[in-house]
Amino acid sequence: MGQGETAMEQGEASTEEGETATEHGEASKEHGETATEQGEASTEQRETATEQGEASTEEGETATEHGEASKEHGETATEQRETATEQGEASTEQGEASTEQGEATTEQGEATTEEGETATEQGEASTEQGETATEQGETATEQGETATEQGETATEQGETATEQGETATEQGETATEQGETATEQGETATEQGETATEQGETATEQGETATEQGETATEQGETATEQGETATEQGETATEQGETATEQGETATEQGENAKEHEEAATEREEKVTGQGETATELEGTVNEQDETEATEQRETVTEQMEADTYHEQRATEHREAASRQNETVTGQGETVTELGDAASDYGKAVTEQGEIFTEQGETATEQEETVTEQGNSSTEKGETATQQGETVDGKRDTATNQGKSSTEQGETATQQEETVNGKRETATNQGKSSTEQGETATQQ
Repeated sequence: MGQGETAMEQGEASTEEGETATEHGEASKEHGETATEQGEASTEQRETATEQGEASTEEGETATEHGEASKEHGETATEQRETATEQGEASTEQGEASTEQGEATTEQGEATTEEGETATEQGEASTEQGETATEQGETATEQGETATEQGETATEQGETATEQGETATEQGETATEQGETATEQGETATEQGETATEQGETATEQGETATEQGETATEQGETATEQGETATEQGETATEQGETATEQGETATEQGENAKEHEEAATEREEKVTGQGETATELEGTVNEQDETEATEQRETVTEQMEADTYHEQRATEHREAASRQNETVTGQGETVTELGDAASDYGKAVTEQGEIFTEQGETATEQEETVTEQGNSSTEKGETATQQGETVDGKRDTATNQGKSSTEQGETATQQEETVNGKRETATNQGKSSTEQGETATQQ
């Protein structure tokens, strides 16, 4: 009975340990589900970072296209500036030629005045000189008209240069706006890259947390495995005890069978004694000479033997029944403890497998976190590249603006030169007219 109670206590202890292992397994399962959710969250963040990286790439390409367009506008402005410069130089040369012609006309007018004075003193000579002065005045008039035409041409060229300068200024302003837009896009891409980097860092932290939880789940799985192994050992011990109890039950059964044999022997002895009693009775009836006291003693002795045999038979029956019940009880307990041990061992193995699965999920989450971090870094690099492109476009925009301003200044300078040439032309025309009038006066004289 003592060994049976011990086996029952060990079975209950195994049951409690199995329940504890079950609780640990459920906790490990919850940790695994949490790790799975975090892995899914890391996957979503990685997809979000990928979309942001693609958006940053598209914005970078847009900024590159804007930069190339600004570059083309800058080159066009440079060509227009060079054209305006050439036209301004041509206008300058024409102005210088008109100035030289005006000076020649002035010198001719002065010579005509001297000749008119000489013609006053010398009549015939003055007439000839007047005719000559008339011809020179006509020539000067023609030259003045030519200078006027050249001035008008220079004016038109100056106006064209002014319009080209204004166009270059407008293109420079457009390039400025495009550069500012590209700069804003680059800054936006940079902010998105920084956001993606922060998300990558957050995913890294979550991956590390998932890894730690996976390691914790692995440790719990190992602990549950150890508990399962302990429960298995206890089950094996209980099995051995059950087998020992079974052997004891078999021994008790043998003892019961021996008691049954003793009972049968006692029955035989009882029958034999009964026969002896009957024989004694017969002897008592037959032998009247025997002493009545001896016959009574024999009857009492036979009665005592019969009572003793009956008591032994009852005790043997009780022992045999008790041994049979104990055998059945101990055998059932041994089988139950064995089943509990096997179940605890299987559960420990299952918890160990779950711990390994959680560990793999944690490692997968860590790999996903590293991938998201790399994508965030790539997006940041793209954003920085887009920012640099925007700064380059800003530089080109400033250059185009400066070129536009320079072309405008050159156009204004050409316009001023054209106005100067117009003034010189009007002066030369007036001088030609004056010389003509003087020639006509000299002719009349």
